[in-house]
Amino acid sequence: MLKEKNVAILFEEENINIGSGQGELVLTLLSAMAQQESENISSYVLIGLKMKKDRGELIGYNGCYGYNYNLETKEITINEEEANIVRYMFERYVEGVGSSTIAKELTAKGIKTPKHRDKWCESTVRGILKNEKYIGDVLMGKTFTIDPIYCGFCGSLLTRRNWNANKNCAKAVWQCIKRTKHGKEECPHCKAIPEEILEDCFVQGYRILCNDNRKVVENFLEKIENILKENTTETMVTKLENNKEKIINPKK
Repeated sequence: MLKEKNVAILFEEENINIGSGQGELVLTLLSAMAQQESENISSYVLIGLKMKKDRGELIGYNGCYGYNYNLETKEITINEEEANIVRYMFERYVEGVGSSTIAKELTAKGIKTPKHRDKWCESTVRGILKNEKYIGDVLMGKTFTIDPIYCGFCGSLLTRRNWNANKNCAKAVWQCIKRTKHGKEECPHCKAIPEEILEDCFVQGYRILCNDNRKVVENFLEKIENILKENTTETMVTKLENNKEKIINPKK
């Protein structure tokens, strides 16, 4: 946005001025290196998750109603008192009773909710009835991130979400994870990006690469060569010597 208004940015620490073509190229290279490092970290995380799945450990699981979860041993045991309530929910549901009615029945019986409240909500009962852990159908790795994307406003990761998943207007979007977890106040400017827009951008970028852009490639390689020449050890030593002289003799 600043570039469109002819405003240059100077990064003091890296000594990069994006007002020049060379500075913009260096910034692009540094961004590519940061992206590569992010992808390396992502691959290490995936390896760790795969090892956990191979050991039979549930990932991101801190226990649920009807079970006791040991954080140290990662073992799950049945809480019989709560399990009887879960069984009651499923029995009533099989009999054709809706989750709203079941919630009213549990409240009338004086049974505490998972958060130790007196009144049961229909959504709580429905969540338990739909929870795959109660029917023995837990499957890890159902979703995964193909390539890391970052929020351009706060730098947090973007996460893939499904909007209106159970409706005809369902669509996949990418949204800032900080905004998703902590509210729009944490990242007010980031909006959800439809996945189809990202796919179209990729297709357009791929088409550009497939075209015969010899002049663009030659110009890019020439700039890279000049940058490498400027960043040789001899050149860097000379610059350091000059900076040292300026510090010792600032009046010169």
